[in-house]
Amino acid sequence: MIIRPLRDADIEPCIAIMLDLPLWRAYGATRDDARALFAGALCGAASAHVAEAEGRLVGFIVYHLRGTFDHSGYVRAIGVAADVQGRGVGARLMDAAEHDILAHGPNVFLLTWTRNDAAARFYERRGYERIGEIPNYVRRGITERLYRKTTGPIRPDAPAHHGTG
Repeated sequence: MIIRPLRDADIEPCIAIMLDLPLWRAYGATRDDARALFAGALCGAASAHVAEAEGRLVGFIVYHLRGTFDHSGYVRAIGVAADVQGRGVGARLMDAAEHDILAHGPNVFLLTWTRNDAAARFYERRGYERIGEIPNYVRRGITERLYRKTTGPIRPDAPAHHGTG
């Protein structure tokens, strides 16, 4: 399996993976939404990598280097073809995104649906800490869990300020 940057020819296979996954259907993702996500990554609005195995695209990850509070990395979307889940594809995609993000700053953030326990376990095993929950953020009736992986604060040398001002 190879992990490589997204190419124009990868957009349709990425859309097919995304729309085939129950999670993305629960979010109401449409073909147009998916196309905009991947086309935006090709235009520089985000970064994206794909996983390819035996000439077939089997997964994707889309992320921003400064997508959280304009300081920290944010994993926007990840998807692995249903028939290869549990074989390390997601871990390899996360490795690529985390390597890139952490080269630019000490924090990676992401959201997961509170009903997606498998994703919660996956991220927690990777060192992500659950920060809190955000109800009705992406879609009414869906509560998101906010996760953070960190190697330290944004400004590690700044003195701590105590008090109210």
